Amino acid sequence: MNLVAQTRRDFGDKVTDVTESWTGFVNTFSFRAMGFSVGGKLEVQPAQVSIDIDLPFAAVLFKDRIESDLLSHARKLLA
Repeated sequence: MNLVAQTRRDFGDKVTDVTESWTGFVNTFSFRAMGFSVGGKLEVQPAQVSIDIDLPFAAVLFKDRIESDLLSHARKLLA
């Protein structure tokens, strides 16, 4: 199952406008959560998964939590 489909299934009531595009091992994504637009890139490497997130200033306080949740979710999907 891909990241968008899984995200919609798991967080459908909290996350909207989910999009993604894969280029090689890099996933460019965006979505809206709690009124905030979030975007970023997830890169899959043989020994690690890394994520870079663009958040609006009002959501910066939640950045660590968002990154942690996204990485955890992505690792489960890619395992």
